[in-house]
This record gives sequence, C-alpha cells and structure tokens, in this order.
Amino acid sequence: RVSGLDNRSDKSLDSAVRAMGCGTSKKVQPLPPPPDPSAAPDFATTLPPGVDETLAPFGADSGRRAWSVVVVHMIEAKNLPDSDWLSSPDAYVRCKLIPKNNPAPSAEELKPLTAGMADVNACFFSAKENTKNPKWDAKRSCAFRREGSPDAELHIQLLEKDSKTALTKEWPLPWKTADEQADKLGEASFPIPDDSAKWVDHTFDINGGGTLHFRVRAYSAATPFTSAEDLAGLTCEEHIVDGDTPNERVSVLYKRQEPSQSRGIFWLPGRNDTFMHPHVAKEFLSRGFDFYTLDCRRLGRSKRFMDVGQYFSSHPSNGPTFEYSTQDIERTLSWMGWLDDSDSRPMKRIVYVHSTGGAMLCHYLMNSPTAKSKPFTHIVMNSPLLGFEFCNREMDSTLEDALACAFHSRIVSRKAKPDTVVAQGSHSVYAFVFKVWLQYHVDLSLRPILFRTHTTLGFLKATAAVGDQLEKQKGTLTDAPILCLTSKNDPVLDWQAISERAKWLGPNAEVELLDRNSHDVLLSTDYEDTQYALKRITTWIDGTVLSNVEESSA
Repeated sequence: RVSGLDNRSDKSLDSAVRAMGCGTSKKVQPLPPPPDPSAAPDFATTLPPGVDETLAPFGADSGRRAWSVVVVHMIEAKNLPDSDWLSSPDAYVRCKLIPKNNPAPSAEELKPLTAGMADVNACFFSAKENTKNPKWDAKRSCAFRREGSPDAELHIQLLEKDSKTALTKEWPLPWKTADEQADKLGEASFPIPDDSAKWVDHTFDINGGGTLHFRVRAYSAATPFTSAEDLAGLTCEEHIVDGDTPNERVSVLYKRQEPSQSRGIFWLPGRNDTFMHPHVAKEFLSRGFDFYTLDCRRLGRSKRFMDVGQYFSSHPSNGPTFEYSTQDIERTLSWMGWLDDSDSRPMKRIVYVHSTGGAMLCHYLMNSPTAKSKPFTHIVMNSPLLGFEFCNREMDSTLEDALACAFHSRIVSRKAKPDTVVAQGSHSVYAFVFKVWLQYHVDLSLRPILFRTHTTLGFLKATAAVGDQLEKQKGTLTDAPILCLTSKNDPVLDWQAISERAKWLGPNAEVELLDRNSHDVLLSTDYEDTQYALKRITTWIDGTVLSNVEESSA
C-alpha cells in the first residue's frame, strides 16, 4: 500500500490512483535524469534530439504546407465476438499513419512521415467495457508529413482487454504493455483522404464476426483554423504585474474598449496553456467587452520570467497548493480595478477558466479575502479541473504516467517534497499539444510543444486539496450564474465528474454536455465542434450576461 497518508487530500489522491488502475497501459520505468537546462535554455524554440529539421513544420510556411492533420471519427462497432468466457468484450481502438503495407514500421521507416517526432501520427479511443456493441462517437487526430509520403495509409487496430489484464487491473504483468496483453479483434489499413476536409466513410468486417464503423477527413496544416497572425490582429497590449521577486512577475494581455461599455472578461488558462483563441476574443470584443488574459507564473507569456533551472516545472514547488496562482489573480484583479467595490468597476465581469484554471479559480474563491468583494458577476468554465480524483482513467496522456509512477514508486507520502517529480519532463515533442498547434497556430515559445514539463507531487496534491475543500463548501462559493461546458470526447478529464462538481460551486450552475469536442472545447480537433461550443457560449452571454435581468455577483 501507499503509506504515510495522514490527511484528506493524500487519501483522495491515493484513492484516485487506485480507482484508475494506473500503470495498466504502460510499462513503468525508472525516472530518467532530468534534462540539463543549461545545455539549451530555450527548449521552447530548440528542436529536440532526433527531429529532422528539414522535415519538421516549425520553420517557414513551406514546411507547414507539407503537413496534414487527419481527423478520425470513431463511431461504433457492432456484434463483436466474445474473446473470453468472463464477459463481453472491452474493446478499444488504436489508429496510426504508416507507410503503405508496413503495419509495424521502424522509427527510421516512419521518419519521412513524422520527421522523427514520436506519436504525432497516432491516436487512441478508450475501452468500452463489457459490450458487444461499443459506441464511441469520438474524434481524435493524427498528423503526418504528406509531402514525400504519398503512399501513407491509416492503420486501424481493434483490440480487447485480455482477461488477465481485467483480473489484475491494479497489478498487470509488469513486463508487458496492455496492448501486448490484449486480444486483437481485427485490423485493416485504409487510404488517407486528400486535404479537402470531406468525410470519407469506412466499415470493415471483424475477425469472427462484427463490424467497425468510422469516418476520416484531412486538413492541410498550411491553412490552420487560427494563426499567430490572427492573434496579432487583435492588437492587444501587454502589462507586466510585479511580484515579490522578479520571477514572480506575470504577463497580462489586454484590450480595453473606447469608450468603455462597463463590461469585461478575465481569461484564466490552464496548466501548460496560454491564450491562443483569437476566434473567441473577437466574439467578446464585438460585444463591447474589455478583454484581459492572465498567464500565471511559469505559464505561457510569464514563462520568460523564470529562472533557467525552473524551465521544466509548470507548478511552483513552494508547497502543494495553488496559493501562488491566487496571489497572481489578486494582483492582476487589483491592477484591473475589479476589486474596487464601487461604480468605477465594470457592471458585467466574467471570469473564464479552462482545465487547471478551474482549480485556480476555486482556490481563489475559497481562500482569498479579496473574493469577498465579488469581482465576478458571471463564470464560464471550459472542461474545468475541480478535483484530482476525476481524471479520466482511460486517458492517453502524460498524467497517467504521473499517476502510475506515483503509485508504483510509493512516493505519495507526507515525507515526499512538493517538488518531487512523478512524471519527468523532457526535451521532446509533446504530441498532444503539437497536433493542436498544427490546427491553431501560436508562437512556439508560449506552450510546451517542443518539450514536456514535469508533473510534480505538489501539483497532484494541490489539485486533490482543492477538490476536498470544494466538497466541504459545496454550493456556497458563489451565487453568480455559471456556464460549464464539458465533452464526452474529453481525453483528459471525466465529463461525468465535471458535470457533478460544477454544480458544487453554487446554485446557479448550468452544465452543457457536448458530444465530440476536445479537452479545450474551443480548440477542438474538428472546427465545426469548436464553432458549436463557441455558439453555445455566445448564446449564453447574450441571454444571461447582456440581458436586462437583475444580476447576481460572485
């Protein structure tokens, strides 16, 4: 057992790790030595080892034009055969772009497609348990260099969790991955459509009976949904908010309306995130809102104020808490004038949060004396992180690695320091963010695209502590109207828990459940899903925030 647990947050974290069955999908390896920041301080703009500069899309526009993003919409399987005597199948799907007629290519054979970047050509659809007719209705993306790879194809594997894995979910065979312990129900390869963004429908027969139904379309990376030029076109200004030390300074992008219409939005991104949503900002600016977006310390535009040795850490190591972000929020709101309880501050004051920004907001509302001044009249939440224990147990992301390491290494203890690394950062392409970047361009220095940050014990325990405190104060944080958007397609967080916990903030919370949006519902794999989520937000803004009904405040 994980030992040394002496408080509620530690117990919640321990329970979460066990409930997720972490470690079942990957071999747990000892942590490698951390990268040496002094060797290449600017990891954000330095190509990682093994990436071919001549093939990668990070240089001129001509490099991006060679790349495509393939969107896979996995719909359903029907009448799958039984693979063991214990239950119906627990089917999941892996997709990979490969050279033609080569289902198991070597890294060298993949290089013309991937430029040496691991996993950018792959995606994953999580297991649907105990059913012969699994329904996913989910979208994921793969990326590849189309130029020079005319014969690439999409390889689909339908797999089923082997009974041995099902029986030993917490303790899988340590020398095998989950895929190696799975039964292969079927596999096939399909041509990749051109970049016209037209859907191509596929159904293929499964070994022993049954079918798998999905569709595919492709976009050229040369024409992203949004671009760095779109961001620059907003003509925002930057203000630097001072902290107690130089590396506690934070960046605020802002644009104020002239003349003022007494309405504003305060944007709080998540961990490893930044503001890269010009398509959303335009909707607020067109409605007369002043616009502010804060990158808390060590994130986005504020990352440049860190010491070099902190480059791979996105969560300060001064304790298992979000106290640092609460300080950043307090200082920023004071500069904005939103803490002044008078007629001088805007009448309509929206706070918008995404992912870890949700935990930061909750910590602020529950712990900051300035929250009593009710700086927010309305709240919009996009897939908020509201407690550690509801991370998606089937996610295909780095946080699962962190949990697996925490569990198997027994480091979740009162003696472990908050800056203990449970998932090692590295100077390597972050495939999850890279694929977002191909569709929503932003300056490479603003998000971890060419490197991956550490996940620390302090971050995990801080998130668990916010969830525990939120549960204790259930329904009392605010009486402001709240719109929370979450998606069944979220590969990072559990939408069911988000739906429940969003209502813990206060009595006026409304949850909008989306079907196929990504973790950031406004940066979805398919732009039609992004547009749908944005339309839902603007409809709520027009009907709730900008209506003539009497307001409540947070």
